[in-house]
Amino acid sequence: MKKNLLSILLLLTNSYIFAQDTVKQQRFNFHFQQTVITQTHPGFGAKYTGNNSLSPNHETATSLTATLFGGARLWKGAEAYFNPEMSGGAGFSSTLGAAGFPNGETFRVGAAEPKIYVARAYLTQRFNWGTEQDTLSDDNNQLAGLQSKRYFSITAGKFGMADFFDTNAFSHDPRTQFMNWSLMSNGAWDYPANTRGYVFGVYMDYHQPSWDLRFAVTMVTNTANGSIWDGKIGKANSQTLEYEKRYTFAGNKQGSFRILGFNNNAKMGNYRLAIAQNPTAPDIESTRNYGRNKFGFGINADQFITKDFGVFAKASYN
Repeated sequence: MKKNLLSILLLLTNSYIFAQDTVKQQRFNFHFQQTVITQTHPGFGAKYTGNNSLSPNHETATSLTATLFGGARLWKGAEAYFNPEMSGGAGFSSTLGAAGFPNGETFRVGAAEPKIYVARAYLTQRFNWGTEQDTLSDDNNQLAGLQSKRYFSITAGKFGMADFFDTNAFSHDPRTQFMNWSLMSNGAWDYPANTRGYVFGVYMDYHQPSWDLRFAVTMVTNTANGSIWDGKIGKANSQTLEYEKRYTFAGNKQGSFRILGFNNNAKMGNYRLAIAQNPTAPDIESTRNYGRNKFGFGINADQFITKDFGVFAKASYN
């Protein structure tokens, strides 16, 4: 009986150790998402309608995105992620006519047919220290395992700026939260991205148990939200810096706030110069030149009131 009991205990111990090792060392994972959004608006009266206006006629529009998330653990502290994606459909009036567009899953691509492209492809190297650890769950672009509460990481490749910056517990992802463009991220944050919202660059994160300091330097496109990257990286680039502080309120109610600053350097136009050159028909593109920049900042906060209810606030300027 004692021998059998000892064998059972050894088996349970080995199973527990194996389970712990599996959590620590998830080597690969795959996830998939598909989001379909259909919106409609009735006809309305309009005294003026131009090429960039929201159509006053009744409209119904549908968008679709499908993403495959693949992750792999390479060597100590190193992870690689690859996300092929398909998107199709369109927003109201070719995604024009609304300052805060109501569907964050649409893009100004000029074509509604589905297209397949590489959304993300990046490598992350993390340098850990300290003995305190967090347990990470298996998720999109996240391998399950134990991770130090103190680390410095560097990421290089193609990603979305919103993957790392300006997060919010209640308003950040149009697939599961508010769908409006202006609520996904700070409205005045002109983050670098191509037509579909992704960018090539380097991202760094200094992580502590209650705060993070993040920085990224990336490429920019040769036109705003265009599809062609400006190869003159010394003259055309973007820098983003963010500090995040996490805390608990009234015992166990989690909250956080973030301060973000950005600076974009590119071949930009000058509105005042365009008006001075041709007051009746100013052409902003004729004034484009290197050496100009656009900067701004944003404040972003969220606070849980109960387990399932909370509030958030965002304010930004450029």
